[in-house]
Amino acid sequence: MPLRVPILALRRALCAALLLSRTTATQSPPPVFSAELRELEFPNGMRAVIARTPPVEGRAPRAFAGLYLRYGSAAAGRPELAHLVEHIVANNAPALVNYVLPTATKVYGSNAMTRPDYMSFFRTVSPDALPDIIPNRANRVLGIRNDSAIFEREVGRVASEAQRRIDRIAASGLSAEDVLPSAFWGPQVSLAALLDSIHGFGRTAVFEQVERYLKPANALLVIAGDIDVDSIAALVTKHLSTYPARMPTPTIVGPAFVAYTRPLIVTDAYAIDPRVGIGLPAPERRDPEFLAYMILDQYLIGGRGLATDSTSQGRSLRSPLGTRLANAFSIADIDDGRDARTSPPALSFQSPSYATISFTVKRAMPTDSIAPRTLAALRGALTTDLTDDAIAKAKHDLSDYLGRSMLAPDLLPLGDHLAAFSFIDGSAKRLKSLPSEIDRVSLVRIRTLAARYVAPGMARIVIVAAH
Repeated sequence: MPLRVPILALRRALCAALLLSRTTATQSPPPVFSAELRELEFPNGMRAVIARTPPVEGRAPRAFAGLYLRYGSAAAGRPELAHLVEHIVANNAPALVNYVLPTATKVYGSNAMTRPDYMSFFRTVSPDALPDIIPNRANRVLGIRNDSAIFEREVGRVASEAQRRIDRIAASGLSAEDVLPSAFWGPQVSLAALLDSIHGFGRTAVFEQVERYLKPANALLVIAGDIDVDSIAALVTKHLSTYPARMPTPTIVGPAFVAYTRPLIVTDAYAIDPRVGIGLPAPERRDPEFLAYMILDQYLIGGRGLATDSTSQGRSLRSPLGTRLANAFSIADIDDGRDARTSPPALSFQSPSYATISFTVKRAMPTDSIAPRTLAALRGALTTDLTDDAIAKAKHDLSDYLGRSMLAPDLLPLGDHLAAFSFIDGSAKRLKSLPSEIDRVSLVRIRTLAARYVAPGMARIVIVAAH
């Protein structure tokens, strides 16, 4: 006699098996989360994080050396001032000793970046260059040379970066990402006024900022990659332990968001098809809900399944929100306005932050109907579509994405996360527990946050429409 299994019971068994397989996948996180870690702190207040990462098959050995400073655009208070300070610190020689890399050194990445809460100066090099690159980065905390020619050159470079933004908008119009900051912080300084401001900065004002924040107790050195932890710890101690102490400067967090009452609509001659942005305000960085926010971001627009070497985060039209928006608007793409190579990781924000979702409407319709349809799509994705299975998948995909992205060719995402964990959470060892933390975020916490995002006024909408 044939065995008969009730259809409902079979479906439940299959769902349980699927959830179990995904939970098992979550329990086997990418190997970067098992990196060998050591943290050092010196009497002068400076700290160091040293991490040995698992080797990447087919890739030459490399090491990331990054100096992180508790100073960013939130602390500066004036647009582009911190950006100019970053250029000045990066391009003036350290006042102590300037270690120069041998010309044969293999460099896999080099840049300086300003974030809301910190700035960084990094190079990713062949490991044999670390004896030179460590003091080259770290010695800057004792001051830099005040070279007038370099100052004028860097003012010009910062202004040219602003000019490229002006040229890009002049050529293709405003994007939703250009407008979203106004929905959170109110009217922004025009780019033309920004250029005038940059050229108006004097050396005295800039070096006042350098003197105020460039101190050992405000700094962190991150060394990560294909290294021997013991030998690098000895090398770091040799240099950093000799620095004199200087009083630290308190961290300044950026301003709170302004009130939001209705969608922000701007017109642009280039917006033949309306460009739409959704901004979801993040919980406070230390709040347990912050990981729920990251899981919902992964769930809503999915993707991020590309290779480690890719700088695109590859969000997906087949995601829950992408599918609903495509049905409502016939959209051709969906994006988060971020670049894995240059955008700071979500976990690195101490100042108020938000998640960005942007898309272009391809179906002709009145502008005033776009926001209601967008909110209806968001509501459906955060209620009807938010199943236990979908949440389990988002958790797994988020851990997988974070683990792969941290092993990018220049290792910058790993450096940024280690610095954030040290600065904000007090220990870089949070790296090891991150996958299990993500896995333990409860369904109740996730659904509670999702319910808040569908409440009136929580999701902020901007629309760039044709004249």
